[in-house]
Amino acid sequence: MKYSIKGYPRGSGSFGIRNKLLILYTVNCSAFIARSIGERLRLAGLDVDVAGNESCYDNQTMVNQLLRLSIHPNVGAVLIIGHGCEFIQAEKLANFAKSHDRAAKTLFGQQLGTRTAIEKGVETGLNLYRGFGKTQAEECSLSGMVIGLSVPAWDDTVSLCLSSMEGVLSYLIDHGAAVVLAERYLYALYPDDISGNSVIKMPELENLRKKAERCRRLWDKLDVSEEKRTLLKAYIQKHAAGCVKLSQVPNAPGIWFSDSLQDYGTMRGPMNGGIIGELMQYAGNGAVLNLMVTGKGTPAGCAVTPALIITANRDTQEKMGGDVDILIDPEQEMQAKILERICRTMNGSLTASEQNGQFGALLFQNAQEM
Repeated sequence: MKYSIKGYPRGSGSFGIRNKLLILYTVNCSAFIARSIGERLRLAGLDVDVAGNESCYDNQTMVNQLLRLSIHPNVGAVLIIGHGCEFIQAEKLANFAKSHDRAAKTLFGQQLGTRTAIEKGVETGLNLYRGFGKTQAEECSLSGMVIGLSVPAWDDTVSLCLSSMEGVLSYLIDHGAAVVLAERYLYALYPDDISGNSVIKMPELENLRKKAERCRRLWDKLDVSEEKRTLLKAYIQKHAAGCVKLSQVPNAPGIWFSDSLQDYGTMRGPMNGGIIGELMQYAGNGAVLNLMVTGKGTPAGCAVTPALIITANRDTQEKMGGDVDILIDPEQEMQAKILERICRTMNGSLTASEQNGQFGALLFQNAQEM
């Protein structure tokens, strides 16, 4: 079955599935102004997300994350709220966005004061939106689009979801999409025979397998209680995992480890901040849509990139129905249903987290890149 998708064209040749004004703040001192502007603009009916950095320290990983988000395919324009004396320079972020065909403006709290900055920000946001808000969605393909996959909480029902997701991932990749995920999810998806699946037949896989085996040997040698061993194992898994990308685009299939702002090569390094931090890292890798498979339920969304929450746990559906997008029935063939929901979301249908008003995110400090 062929699924028809419409996207918003960007100057880089990519397509987004949303046409957002993104408000970025450079430091905690400008966060209140940024969020206040975002709330006012959303009340005015604009599709606005707010995200930012709360530290004043020098961290190039954070700078790269902000740069990536400023030119994300789902973003039509960016308003950057600075304070005035922080390390991260708002003007440089704006210039980068402009060089990638995004309209961009800056405001500074120290130059205007809180109330004036909020009023000026609302006015500036409205003007920016008038410029890019008329962009019309066009027929496009999955080719070149990036989709994130996350598995934040595990229970017995998650394996039922993953078996249904196997065909979905195959379809997406076969039609030119890239799937971004943490290394550990390769083993969650295919614990028995990773190399036998067509989705991930690639030479880099053996290196990932060896890396995981070294980690497991390390965990096995830990001279601690079983309870503490489990906690440490979970911690190491979470913070030693980098992102990988399964893809057949542009020309070289396989896992990409590059870190290029131009082609959204994957960011390496630990993923802090729990599930929101992970989803935002996928957004930083250019994911236009995140797929989140959960067991006990995670009412999570993130800025810039819509998140579809998928579960096979009927108890979760009963308790958190307003947070779940897809309930998987293990006795039914679910691939077509999941792909149809993905298609509707890409064509503008709001996810549960979007309907719940989750349009903001704090960007967490990750380890410095070398």
